[in-house]
Amino acid sequence: TNLGVRNAALIYGALISGAFVVVVIAVASGMEAPFFVAPLLSLPWGVSLIGRVWRGGERPNLNTAVRGTALFHWLFGLLMAAGLLAAKFLGG
Repeated sequence: TNLGVRNAALIYGALISGAFVVVVIAVASGMEAPFFVAPLLSLPWGVSLIGRVWRGGERPNLNTAVRGTALFHWLFGLLMAAGLLAAKFLGG
């Protein structure tokens, strides 16, 4: 790629990590209710995906990471939505 494998892995890691940082900042600053931390439940999976991309390797390994990223994105969004709904209906 034009970026290079190492730079692409760094950007990937920054994007996955950035999603978690935004959640923590939103709750810590009081912009969102504590239930908004629900996406942090997906943190181990995010770390695993970052590791897989960082190690790189053969194309099948990276293809698995691409599929995993799509599922991770879905889970993160689902947990975020659940946190927002919990805050609305349970207070917080």
